[in-house]
Amino acid sequence: MKKTAQKLRVLIPSSLTVESRDKKVKTVKIGYVARAAAIFKVDSIRIYRDRAHDESDLIKKVLEYSETPPYLKKKVFGLDDDLRYVGTIPPLQIPSHNVEKETEVGEVREGFVLEKFGDERVGSDYCARVYIGLERPALLANCSDVSENQRITVRTISCDDKIVVEKVPQSEVPLYWGFDVGICDLDTELRMLKERDWSIISTSRKGEVVEPNSINKYLSNRNAIIFGSPDESVNQITDRMDLVDQEINTIPDQGTKTVRTEEAIHSTLTILNLNRK
Repeated sequence: MKKTAQKLRVLIPSSLTVESRDKKVKTVKIGYVARAAAIFKVDSIRIYRDRAHDESDLIKKVLEYSETPPYLKKKVFGLDDDLRYVGTIPPLQIPSHNVEKETEVGEVREGFVLEKFGDERVGSDYCARVYIGLERPALLANCSDVSENQRITVRTISCDDKIVVEKVPQSEVPLYWGFDVGICDLDTELRMLKERDWSIISTSRKGEVVEPNSINKYLSNRNAIIFGSPDESVNQITDRMDLVDQEINTIPDQGTKTVRTEEAIHSTLTILNLNRK
């Protein structure tokens, strides 16, 4: 489960869940998106606001819950009515979720800052207690930018009488570690991605059919893929199609009148994954 070199960002509409009024059904649909993102090692998901329907807060919360390691979910999210039906969605089982009851030096885990020591501990080698899924909290060394109730990535540096960890950036983790989630305005996001030299792809029934021997031409070091809403295609949602590099069709000759967003995500990522490095 090594991470891939070619970055992948998926942009989905805030109207993803508009087809149902049942929060349980909405949760299951969002869970499908989370599973697809994890299976195909998506690095980030952005929920762009759709004027027709906006449930970006719910989508973001369920996606983040799915991506959070099981042992941290209760501490990070507590009780939340929006998460009432998250038990219906399948676990991701990505490397950050699969931890043992014991840790060893060099192991990387996700942690939750329980308590940051006050000024009276100045001079100590440790600055906070961090829950990393063990019976006793670990001690955090050398921290200057953490706060209580914050989720962080840590590496174990000692397992003697005390378990000591240090904070590390996720970019140093060699394994696929999950995805981050954000909410955006689509046109603003497209301008930002273009300025930072991302390749931007939109999916459409009218797009260019992706052939097996042409997949590489759609992939670059940083790839952003936009999916339309249940009611509108990408080019009906944004006025900035001039920023889109490619418009592709990954389901040619489809047998149904429509393809749902979560279905388009699965089919598109499946095809691009054949050549993604």
